[in-house]
Amino acid sequence: MRRLIAAPEASPLIGGALAGSPEARALSQAIASHRALVGAAFQRMAQKVTRDAATDAPLTLLAAQARWIAAAHAELDALHASDAFLASQAKVVAAAVALRAAEAAAAAAWCVAHALPTRAEVDDLARTVAALRRELRALKRDLGKP
Repeated sequence: MRRLIAAPEASPLIGGALAGSPEARALSQAIASHRALVGAAFQRMAQKVTRDAATDAPLTLLAAQARWIAAAHAELDALHASDAFLASQAKVVAAAVALRAAEAAAAAAWCVAHALPTRAEVDDLARTVAALRRELRALKRDLGKP
């Protein structure tokens, strides 16, 4: 049942300096809200299956399993089509992106403080080296032509 109501987990990197950050709190709140929404859908589905089982004749194990799966699919289809679910997912994604940006900023600040190149500087250097290699290959081709 826990896996049914699970939402994306927060990164283990959130610990430390970013643990109390507004971005980490926003992500935790968004994940909790999303889990509550999915958990409520699971509860509705379980209540429907229980109600149906109480009013119908006893079923074989396979028939009971098929009923449970059909009810779960119906409830999840309704949940996934709802505006509340889409808004909840959007909040989780936006909060995760904001936290990743805060992590990148913290990593860049640490690199600057320790006189190391930042990720952006390394990426820029890699692009420059690739462009120079392309240019060198083109010059070698041009020199080799008659």
